[in-house]
Amino acid sequence: RSVEYVSIHPLFASARVRPKNIVLVGVRTSRLGPLFKLLLSSSGARVTEASAEDHDRAMAAVQVLHHFAYLSMRDALADMVCNVAEGDISAFETHTLRKTLGVMRLIESNLQTVSYIQRKNKYAPSARRLLIEAAERLDRSYNRPDGSA
Repeated sequence: RSVEYVSIHPLFASARVRPKNIVLVGVRTSRLGPLFKLLLSSSGARVTEASAEDHDRAMAAVQVLHHFAYLSMRDALADMVCNVAEGDISAFETHTLRKTLGVMRLIESNLQTVSYIQRKNKYAPSARRLLIEAAERLDRSYNRPDGSA
């Protein structure tokens, strides 16, 4: 009964990221929970408290959608590059594409965790479906002869 439990989700991948966002999911807290939050806040973290349900729903948007979009683009780029002479598009890269490729490399380096999130977040299937539907709507709007959305 005297044991307190809080789940912490640090939302940063690097020591260089400022400010540090941290989500606290209080499972069983009383006296020490607020002190722990104060300790993190006074260390410079931006601390948000959430229920487990709200955390999972938010992570479906923040992580599931985000990573899925990058993974989808990675696969589409790989397919398109195969159709380019010698498979090399580096002479055509823009600054923003280089930045995107950098993020894709970060995701690739942590693919086990990214895949786990895609499989285990209970809101992931509906989040991915929303992204696919949004992409299909956007595609249809660009295919209209009059260019209307």
